[in-house]
Amino acid sequence: MATMQAAVAPRDALFSGFMRLCGQLDRPLGEAELRAAAPVPEGGMTLEALERAAKRLGFDVETAVSTAQRLRRAEPPYLLMDGAGGAWVVRARTGAHLLLVEPERGVTTAHTPRMAAKLGPQMVAIKKARAAEEGAGLLWQEAILRRLKPVLWEIGVASVCINLLALATPIFMMSVYNKVIAHAALGMLDALAIGMATLFAFELALRTLRGGVMSRAGARLDLSLGSEVVHHLLQLPYRVFESMPTAQMMERLRQLDQIRAFLSSSLPLLLVDLVFVGLFLVGILLLSPTLGLVTLAAIPLFVGLSALAHGRQQRLLKAGFRAGAAKASCLSETVAQALTVKALALEPVMEKRFEERQVEGAWSGLEAGRLANRVSALGTTLQHVVALVIVYFGARMIVAGDLSVGALVACTILSARALAPMRQCFAAWHQLQQARDALGRLDTLMREQVERRPDAALMPTPIRGHVRFEGVRFAYAKGKRPALDGIDVEVAPGGMLGVAGVPGSGKSTLARLLMGLERPNEGRVLVDGVDLASVAPASYRSQIGVVPQEVQLFSGTIAENVGMGAPETNSSRVVAAAKFVGAHDFVQALPDGYETVLGERGAGLSMGQRQLLCIARALVRNPRLLILDEATSALDPAGEAYLLANLKRAGSGRTIVLITHRPSALELCDRAVFLHEGKIAAIGTPGEVAPRMQGHVAQRAAG
Repeated sequence: MATMQAAVAPRDALFSGFMRLCGQLDRPLGEAELRAAAPVPEGGMTLEALERAAKRLGFDVETAVSTAQRLRRAEPPYLLMDGAGGAWVVRARTGAHLLLVEPERGVTTAHTPRMAAKLGPQMVAIKKARAAEEGAGLLWQEAILRRLKPVLWEIGVASVCINLLALATPIFMMSVYNKVIAHAALGMLDALAIGMATLFAFELALRTLRGGVMSRAGARLDLSLGSEVVHHLLQLPYRVFESMPTAQMMERLRQLDQIRAFLSSSLPLLLVDLVFVGLFLVGILLLSPTLGLVTLAAIPLFVGLSALAHGRQQRLLKAGFRAGAAKASCLSETVAQALTVKALALEPVMEKRFEERQVEGAWSGLEAGRLANRVSALGTTLQHVVALVIVYFGARMIVAGDLSVGALVACTILSARALAPMRQCFAAWHQLQQARDALGRLDTLMREQVERRPDAALMPTPIRGHVRFEGVRFAYAKGKRPALDGIDVEVAPGGMLGVAGVPGSGKSTLARLLMGLERPNEGRVLVDGVDLASVAPASYRSQIGVVPQEVQLFSGTIAENVGMGAPETNSSRVVAAAKFVGAHDFVQALPDGYETVLGERGAGLSMGQRQLLCIARALVRNPRLLILDEATSALDPAGEAYLLANLKRAGSGRTIVLITHRPSALELCDRAVFLHEGKIAAIGTPGEVAPRMQGHVAQRAAG
């Protein structure tokens, strides 16, 4: 019979050092909590991963080259790194020496600052962020913009230079008409042409540089923003996922594309161009106050045109988002429940529902497109009219001797440059509204309270599996009938508790409370005497095994799916877990064995096979507490008996909470509980509970 042994994590000095350092800063962390803060690369913790995790945990990180002078001044604690995977925690200073702790062994040695600098050439100081100390973290948008600030500064400087160079063209044209042509100064023409060619080359270099910087900014934003949003999403309570349809959640995440497109588009450049509208207007006014006033008078017309269209545009944007979310939800449901659709011949019904939602989205898109085209056409026509008026009055002024030909040409060019950003205002406003709405939807998601409380304690390691429910009462919403009411039950370490009941009796709710997914309204759920409401979820859940009622596998190989249960596991542990649950034989029979790639939700395997792999995934970490919520419902009686007998015989002190509706499974338990309408209707040995359970079932069938 296969046996299960605990996984041993690889040595990672920087990882261990960071945990020790957090402990000294009164922010103790467990291994699971640190891994939840930021993904740790396969080769071990890197400085980049450490900085990301530290910022998410409310710390500021400063890195510097270690020198004897700097180490004499620095206030412990801080980290020293050698660049080859070694790390030491500088715990304190005693006299002229520094006390260095080797994180993994806990050995403390004294070194002079000079010796310490040679040992760890890089210094990493971690301190509580000021915002965290004040109890209010920085807004996530501010954190992202802070990372992008240097890039945005580069883009701004390049754009300013490009706009200043734009003044060269009207000056060149005015010089050609007024000086070169009037005086036949061909030498001057050559000099001007060479100068303009040089400026054009410089402008090309600036535009190329700016384009590259914008591309990098877009990629950096995609990485930073995407990582932050997904990290926050994964830290949310389970109720958020239940209350929000999957398609709506995905539609919100797709708002990341809108924001990235906005910052990678020409709109940020347009904002710089708008600043230079005033400069171009000053240039026209200096050449001809009359023509300058014509251009100035046109600006309110462009602004008014955009303002008039704004209200309708906003309504269409919101309607488009709602229609898109509804369409995605309908399509997601249809694909996810294809078996039901096919079996009941619901294709026409689902197609009709999808088309209704598609029509709503198409109408919103059509109306938004029409509005944009109308405003664009009006803006172009208005700019042409302004150019016509400038040429008309300018020509009359030339005839009257009040303006030169070169000045008219320069005014025409400057007017076009001044009004071009104004003409783009509506399209830019449209993009700005989309980005603002996208940011608002993401902000709503990012403001959801994460699952971990700031004052949460770490779950002691390892747990023993002593479970106790004390007067637990829980309702999913105020005013609704409690899903659990007055639950008092205890499971000793290594015990096996069976929980039975009709559908809706509260069995799965009890499991969710034991997983820490919900907190009781009254009473306590204790594991090893620790109230689950007071512990950090990751530090607890990393020590338990769970097989939910709904079979859930992921795209990837069988080995990857089973190994997910323990990130540091190896192939031998995956095979051992599969043998333990009785899945090894059917896996080996597959052409690629454990490297067989599964489709979405485990497509390609039977329901029973998927269930066995889910149980293997829960067992691969060798948990001291195992929660099985109807985890054997798809197995045949023989397979179920084999698995449960294995768990009972080779449990090695493992506590098991088995939720089932099968009397045969209940018989293998040490104790049993029968729930009815959220209350304990019977508790005792399986032999004592079974008659009460059968009586309730018979009464329900008769009623």
